[in-house]
Amino acid sequence: MSVAKQVWAYLDGKPAIKECLGLDLVNLSALARRAASDLGIERPDAVLAACRRYRAAPRASWREQAVRRVLRKSRLETRTRIGTVTVRYSYDNLVRLEKVVNELLSANRLIRLIPTSQGIVLIVEDDTLSTVTKAISPGNLLKVRKGLVELTVTSPESIEEVPGVMAFLSASLASSGLNVLQVMSCYTDTILILEERDLMEAFAALKRAMG
Repeated sequence: MSVAKQVWAYLDGKPAIKECLGLDLVNLSALARRAASDLGIERPDAVLAACRRYRAAPRASWREQAVRRVLRKSRLETRTRIGTVTVRYSYDNLVRLEKVVNELLSANRLIRLIPTSQGIVLIVEDDTLSTVTKAISPGNLLKVRKGLVELTVTSPESIEEVPGVMAFLSASLASSGLNVLQVMSCYTDTILILEERDLMEAFAALKRAMG
């Protein structure tokens, strides 16, 4: 693989650096030295040239502009007093959870179910956590959390055609030192679960990203 391709692949994996390159905020000589060291390339002049060509490529700025267009048309909603239950994946637990889902939906209560490789995560309201935990034997309950908040970014349908929206939102939260506990993107909604104490800071960070 050529030096240029190695450097471009390296920078493609550094979204924060890519954003700063697009804003012309990066010392290219310092970046080239770091990239050469990380990649084990002993031709710093070639690495520097590759960094310059990468910065000049317009595709990164086009992508960010497309993301921002989507987010400017999106709305942000919050829901407090959220809890999550992680259940061991098994056929028996799926049968038990079917009854729980039907019960909560019939009562017009929040219920989101996310299958994972290690189990099943349910997102519910704090006061219905016991409905879930009582239906599952203690040995099949992997984790229970309460005191969380859900932030939902609802976007136009064009979000399905624009890469990088979730990454952009996640990076906005990470740059503020905020940890996302659960995240999912379905149709037009991007749903993020955080600690309730982070609500105000997370809301402000997302509003800035959507502005």
